[in-house]
Amino acid sequence: MKLPFHFRRSERGWPAALFLAVGAVMILAALRQGPPPLLWWLPVGGATGAALWMLLAGRVHGIDLTPEALIVTGAGRVETWPLDDIDHLQIADWTDSTDYVLHLRDGRRVPLFSGCFPRRADLIAAAAAARLDIRVS
Repeated sequence: MKLPFHFRRSERGWPAALFLAVGAVMILAALRQGPPPLLWWLPVGGATGAALWMLLAGRVHGIDLTPEALIVTGAGRVETWPLDDIDHLQIADWTDSTDYVLHLRDGRRVPLFSGCFPRRADLIAAAAAARLDIRVS
């Protein structure tokens, strides 16, 4: 795999659009029957509002791996670490999730949002090209 490696994932997708559509239909159907109870609005209105926010904000998560640095874009910020400062990237698999922790040479550990990372095979191939040590546990 050639460097630089570029991966992006947007929150604007069909799942958010589907949640928004289903929520809008449920709200319109409920309003035709009269005002729904207050506690009904918490799950239905909250999920619909969250889907609307995801579509409007359109945040993007991802990584860039160049011969000089690892750049992680997520949670509304961009963080850059020179490859010379990185000891290894640890990938820990749990039952239903995967954790990514960046271990720096000075001993610091930086937990990273898993939504920023591509499929493992693509990440390992790009890391090998950049000579970034990846440890899977």
